[in-house]
Amino acid sequence: LIDYSVSEDGTELTLQTAVASSIGYTRAYKDNGGGVKPHYLTFYSTFGGINSSFGAKNTFVLELTPQDTEIYFSRPDKGYELVLLKDEATGKWRRPYRKFTPESCGRTELVREEFKAENSEELCFCYEMEKFYVNDIFQNADKINNTLQKMYDDVEEAYREDAEIYRGLGEPLEKPINTPYDSLLFKKVAYGGDDYISLLFNDVSYMGGAHPYSFLEGVTIDCRTGEEVSASELLGKTDEEILQQVSKEMGMDVIATWEDIDYYITDTTIVFVYRMGPRYWEDVVWEWR
Repeated sequence: LIDYSVSEDGTELTLQTAVASSIGYTRAYKDNGGGVKPHYLTFYSTFGGINSSFGAKNTFVLELTPQDTEIYFSRPDKGYELVLLKDEATGKWRRPYRKFTPESCGRTELVREEFKAENSEELCFCYEMEKFYVNDIFQNADKINNTLQKMYDDVEEAYREDAEIYRGLGEPLEKPINTPYDSLLFKKVAYGGDDYISLLFNDVSYMGGAHPYSFLEGVTIDCRTGEEVSASELLGKTDEEILQQVSKEMGMDVIATWEDIDYYITDTTIVFVYRMGPRYWEDVVWEWR
């Protein structure tokens, strides 16, 4: 499918096609889907040999009904491939969103900085950040990475503020077990596609005691705009509705806030998590599309 257009009244869909190989032409198609709802289109070659252009066409008109939902093209030896679908939210026809493997989505860069106390050469604090950036397989990679960079800048500013506090404390009365630190650890790509990318980070703070504090950070970005998207925007519900229901399903006695809860998405679900460790986070899973 090279291009497509829909008539103003929504009753016709014009398809512009091309063959995948360097030779050959199409002349017609057959709809094997019964004519409504999912359309399964099989295209036929021209007459007169493999590279004959006799009767060739590359533009075809498909009649539509309000009940139509999807259009598939036949692939030799591979069954049918979805090429167009009607968006349930907008009612408009669009190409299906591609889903990328986590490994192909991007790369990480490690940043580490150490700080010495103001009145000595002893290491008093450090921070590390694993910064994830998307690759060029995303159409708006620059915009997405700019949004991620703003988040990293905010986190790094907070880490530097912690560093200044520890630098000015002087010699502690009791030497900490380990050097205090902050760290932002990249955990995984929970989902990556043409439509959204959803990332998980672990924000860890160790103040010199027995255990560090850790918080789960979910970041979900609309790849079409490059901007971060909220759970409310994804679900079409208010924050109050979401937090009340999630708190109930987590068994909380009070209604949580977004300081307590965060979320990430997969291709079909939205996962809410209780952010604070060191124990692992309880999650609530809803379908979102």
